[in-house]
Amino acid sequence: MSATSLRDFYPPIEPFDSGYLQVSKLHRIHYEVCGNPKGKPIVFLHGGPGGGKDPNQRRYFNPKKWKIVLFDQRGCGLSQPFSELRENTTWDLVGDIEKLRRHLAIERLPDGARALRVARGRLEGIAEPIGLRLV
Repeated sequence: MSATSLRDFYPPIEPFDSGYLQVSKLHRIHYEVCGNPKGKPIVFLHGGPGGGKDPNQRRYFNPKKWKIVLFDQRGCGLSQPFSELRENTTWDLVGDIEKLRRHLAIERLPDGARALRVARGRLEGIAEPIGLRLV
């Protein structure tokens, strides 16, 4: 993808891993991993409230370069229970990212979450640059 075609998506891809992760007694989040299994990990956070991951979001990142992690946040998409607001705060989301990182054996995540780590002291494995996409 050239600099002049940043609005273009990469070709469609399928996950090489997906499943559920129990993040609290109440919540299970659904995740998927696609792209390069040995690539730099990047976690995509969908919009909300009530949003969820979408197959087109896999196409935002170069699948040859990135190990792309997408997940449905608490109460969203395929995560269970759907539309549940209890135990569903920003800090729960931060904790879920850390639990998912450990579950997937990802040593380090992009550095953009550093502000959350500093604010809360919860994320341990952050040291790489981050790419942001705002819609």
